[in-house]
Amino acid sequence: MRNRAQVFSVDFIIALMVFVVLLIASEWVWSAATENIYFTEGRNDLELLSRNAASLLVQSTGNPSYWNNLSDFNSTAIYSLGLCKNRPWLIDEAKVARLNSLNNTNYTTFKTLLGIRGPSYEFHLNISKFDGVKFNNLALIGKWPNATAENVVRIERMAVSSSDRNWTKVILLVWKECVGATCY
Repeated sequence: MRNRAQVFSVDFIIALMVFVVLLIASEWVWSAATENIYFTEGRNDLELLSRNAASLLVQSTGNPSYWNNLSDFNSTAIYSLGLCKNRPWLIDEAKVARLNSLNNTNYTTFKTLLGIRGPSYEFHLNISKFDGVKFNNLALIGKWPNATAENVVRIERMAVSSSDRNWTKVILLVWKECVGATCY
């Protein structure tokens, strides 16, 4: 008599179930890892552009350096914003006053000139000066983060006022505004 091997149907069903569970688990792990990478890269992008914009403000005069005297404030006449008078970390209060006066009408131009060009990226800029006791606001520019803000990055830089050599603080908040329940 010959012995023949038989495939038992219960063994086949158990093996198929194990395979399906492993397949579903690997897809779940892949999805979680991809989402983690997406959020980490988004945060890194916001941090990099925030640092660049804050450094640009306190370390350069802007391009052209007399941008605050131009009557036409747009991204074709001005290439970059800088708050310095004639050297880094020496803040020109006339430039700060000009930014503050343009705040209500030129938000998108400010974003472009600061290099904040990502999808749904928003910003808020607070420039304040120390009076010996506390910091008083010189300019509040842009929007405030709201409940749908994701990955709010806060960069703070210290400089000196050109008029009276008091400390000037520049705080830049940059975030991604979410549309709907999630950010993409």
